Amino acid sequence: KRPPRGGRLRAVFVDTVGSAEFYQRFLASRHPSVRVVVQPKADDVWPVVSAASIMAKTARDALVQGWDFVEAGGLPELSREFGSGYPAEPQTRTWLQGALTRVFGFPSFVRMAWGTAKELLEAQAAAVQFEHQPVEG
Repeated sequence: KRPPRGGRLRAVFVDTVGSAEFYQRFLASRHPSVRVVVQPKADDVWPVVSAASIMAKTARDALVQGWDFVEAGGLPELSREFGSGYPAEPQTRTWLQGALTRVFGFPSFVRMAWGTAKELLEAQAAAVQFEHQPVEG
């Protein structure tokens, strides 16, 4: 007999860089019948998280290598030598510096939440100030 489509989820293990307690409560409250384990460095403790991390990185690497930059028509040729993609890596930092334009900042490919990206924008991009326009109506 075939198992039910989609299987039955019994446990979720989450690696977090934020508040483990917050995400533990958040996920457990939405999935009360599932065992939820949230902890920093979960990939060092739980083999299933390590395996998922490797699979995600492999999938991301394949996606990134075939990435079509939507900004390609308006930017200089962008290198495909990203490095690992982690912002602390020298090759990634070099790529970020080369992809940054003073007026438009980074291509949409870059995760703007990274501290490294924010620092480079603040140091090298033009400052922009948006005036608040009240909405009529």
